[in-house]
Amino acid sequence: MKKLTYLRYLRNSGLLLFLTIGVMGVLTLSSCRIPGMHTATVEQGNLITQEMVNQLKRGMTEEQVEFVLGSPVHRNSFNINQWVYIYVREHEGERERKKLMLEFEDGTLARISGDYVPSPDAVEAESNEASLVDPKPANDLTDSSE
Repeated sequence: MKKLTYLRYLRNSGLLLFLTIGVMGVLTLSSCRIPGMHTATVEQGNLITQEMVNQLKRGMTEEQVEFVLGSPVHRNSFNINQWVYIYVREHEGERERKKLMLEFEDGTLARISGDYVPSPDAVEAESNEASLVDPKPANDLTDSSE
């Protein structure tokens, strides 16, 4: 009997309505983002630096390239001689995306394309063979060599 009296009191006083609205408000606001509040930086893929790319030389084996750059994010299933390294960094709504594509011929590095190219000093250090850098940029993940 005492319990019924307490519920009647809550209902009549509007306290139950106030508590319900308060709980719903707290739950709603807890999912909102506060401007200026720190958000985590999300990094995915292989972090490739220019120094790492400068170490790449024509004729390096797949194992040597993997030692320098790490395992590729994507190995083209239609062209096993093409490796794709992708790096995506998202911070405060801004997205940075870098891509490096390597092509091998007979198990050795033949071409580099994408957002990174070896520095002019690294290219000059190579012999007078054909250029390691592919003049065509890597625009598409499904891009395969002719």
